[in-house]
Amino acid sequence: MDSAGALRQIHELLDEHGFVYITTPDRDWQAHAGNIRVSRFEDGWHVRNGYTFEQLEAVLQEAGFEPIDRLRFGTLGSTVVTWIQHRIFGSWIDPLTILCLPALKLISWVLAPWRDTHTIFVLARKRRVTTPEA
Repeated sequence: MDSAGALRQIHELLDEHGFVYITTPDRDWQAHAGNIRVSRFEDGWHVRNGYTFEQLEAVLQEAGFEPIDRLRFGTLGSTVVTWIQHRIFGSWIDPLTILCLPALKLISWVLAPWRDTHTIFVLARKRRVTTPEA
């Protein structure tokens, strides 16, 4: 729930040349908001509907990181598989995903050539602290 606090902790753990790779649902992809499992508790699923690049990069900068690269990714295949999981499997999502994994992988692979960018990625490095020359 506290993304800024979590990123500050990661910042503390990294050495001075550390990098962080963040992927999150793309808030700009409106269709995705109804397809992800969102919970107001830290229970292993998403706690929000995602970020825009600007929102995620602002949180990273606030935590002491310098964003250096970004991209969107996703395919029609991954979107269709997510739709099947949430609309058809429903509350049985976990066991049915495992049971149907070969079929889901095939659907994902067949529809992979068509882009449907539902996820964002940001690469950031630990901002270097500069000290004035004596």
